[in-house]
Amino acid sequence: FEAEQYPRTSELLGSLGGPAAADVKVRYTLAAALIRQGKISAAETLLEQMQSTPAAAEFLNLLLAEKYLYQGDRKTALSKLSAVTTKNSDALLVHYYAGVLYLRLNRPDEARREFERELLLNPDDTQAKFRLAKLKK
Repeated sequence: FEAEQYPRTSELLGSLGGPAAADVKVRYTLAAALIRQGKISAAETLLEQMQSTPAAAEFLNLLLAEKYLYQGDRKTALSKLSAVTTKNSDALLVHYYAGVLYLRLNRPDEARREFERELLLNPDDTQAKFRLAKLKK
C-alpha cells in the first residue's frame, strides 16, 4: 500500500501528522473504545502492540487513565494523567489526548493547557484547534 497512489488517503494521513501519527491515533482510539466497552484484555493486547511507539509510556498512562475513568476511579485517573502531563512530552498526540481526558474529567483549564501544548508541537492539528476554540468561547 502506497499512500501516494491514493491522494485522499495521503491527504488524510498528512492531516493526522503523517503515517506514524495516524497509526498511533487509530490504535489509541481503538484501545480507548475497548476500555469503554469493558473489554480490558483486548485493550491490553493492543497496548502491547504499541510498545514500539514513540512515547509508549505516555500513551500507556493515558489509556490507564481512560480505564480508571471508565471504572469510576477519578482520583487514580487524574494521577495517571498527571504522570503524563508533567513530563511535557514532545510526542505528537500525547497532549491532545491528555486534553480530551481532562475535558472528560471536567477540568477545562488543564485541557486548554494540553491543547495549547499540542499545537506548539503540531500547529496544523485541526482537532486540537477545534477543541481549544470551543474552550475559549
